[in-house]
Amino acid sequence: MKKMKTLLGYTLLEMAIALAIIGFATGALYTTLTASYAIQTLSGTNSELDKIQSALDTFVAKNGYVPCPATRTAAVASATYGVATDCTASAPAGTVDVGSGSAQIRIGVVPTRTLDLNDSDMLDGWNNRITYVVIKQLAQNGTNFTSYSNTTADSIIINDSNGNRINAPLADDNHVVYLLISHGRSGHGAYNSNGASFIACGSFVDSENCNNNNIFIDTNYNPNTAHLFDNIIRWKSRGQQALDGKVLPGVTAATACVIPFNPDAFLPTSITGLRLWLDANDLNTMYNDSTCTTLNNSHPNGQISCWKDKSGNGFNAIQTDNPSDQPKWTSGALWFKNNYFLKVPGLPSGSIFPSLTLINAMDVFIVMQSTTKVGYVISYPTVGTITARIPWSDSNVYWQFNGAHTGDHAAWGAATNNFYIWNLMSNYVLGASLNKVWQGDTNLINTTTTGPAVLAGTADFIIGCQDKLANNCMNGYISEIIVYGQMLTDDQRAQVNTYLKKKWGL
Repeated sequence: MKKMKTLLGYTLLEMAIALAIIGFATGALYTTLTASYAIQTLSGTNSELDKIQSALDTFVAKNGYVPCPATRTAAVASATYGVATDCTASAPAGTVDVGSGSAQIRIGVVPTRTLDLNDSDMLDGWNNRITYVVIKQLAQNGTNFTSYSNTTADSIIINDSNGNRINAPLADDNHVVYLLISHGRSGHGAYNSNGASFIACGSFVDSENCNNNNIFIDTNYNPNTAHLFDNIIRWKSRGQQALDGKVLPGVTAATACVIPFNPDAFLPTSITGLRLWLDANDLNTMYNDSTCTTLNNSHPNGQISCWKDKSGNGFNAIQTDNPSDQPKWTSGALWFKNNYFLKVPGLPSGSIFPSLTLINAMDVFIVMQSTTKVGYVISYPTVGTITARIPWSDSNVYWQFNGAHTGDHAAWGAATNNFYIWNLMSNYVLGASLNKVWQGDTNLINTTTTGPAVLAGTADFIIGCQDKLANNCMNGYISEIIVYGQMLTDDQRAQVNTYLKKKWGL
């Protein structure tokens, strides 16, 4: 008797076998696709963390400190999404402060908008917000970052899954600057793309990374074990070299490294601590009135009563004491002759430095030409006078941060009627100052002199003379003045010099 066939000519047994084969193949394909998706998700998350770390390195190189975390709960459409909070204040909603004093940390999420990243860059491959943790003092300003000291209290502790400490013990350079956490496939304790915490932190191994204390875990990624650790961690200690060849400001790296530098993209504002920037090549900073409203409009030998500050601090150099003694603009420079001078008024809100009693360092760059050897280029007549004479009538350069005349002068070694880049640096500590002067790449002065314990009082920062009475004024041209309220690193100083050389053809 013939076997019964389906309309397609197959027996029921043959159909069953075919369906089994299809099911097996589909299951294998699903497993393969799932594994492939997991790999892509993991790879995408690591790429996102790479991008964030690169943005952090750029931020540190530009500002001298790391940004404060953003709030974890802000809606994407809100004004606070991805915007750094204020690490000088208490934790706002959506962030947590842990500890106290120099060891206090803040836990939040990546401040993508502050870092000039896309909003989506806050999310890992599982569409959860990436946690970002910092020491609060290292996310406030460059001064706190470079002077940070904490050898008594733990801030961020990173252990392995067995509780053994990974990051180095207490020392100023060993402290973790920042910590990035993707909470992985499980999402324990993570905040999702909408800012909601939807999966409890729980009691898993990775719960140490979401329980809002100062202890974190970094171990091998393995979500398939009973211990279930699927977090992805990135962190950097204060003493580590940053990515792209940069070194965190104020930290001495274990090995020297070359800083990639693009002079075409550099401006004096690229370095933190800029206090004053006067640029005679920018005609939009030359005004014929002290209120900076009437441009000079390129009139040769037009008197300048306001040289507008480009630092963003509003420290305009003006002169209303004697209009006949105002300098005159000529192509690419201001002409200072005999009694010509400008000054930054020494008002509490207008002094170049926030408080004279707090000055402990300054770095000054001047592009200038001396026509004759006679007078003061800049002067800050306070208790502990700051003066520069380039040169004096005795053919010596003087750079005095404290009024002393010992060891802070050297032979000029230059020619009149030539433009040079001068770099004047002082680091003032406990009644003594380390004074350095460069003429281009040549170090002329490198000495320590004594002086008063502090600089006190309020005074004008005067350009071209010793004081407002127009005594001992310079005779020559000034093209640019850049003043930082700190001592720059060698790399930063080289960047400013490269910028000025290229700009002025020196």
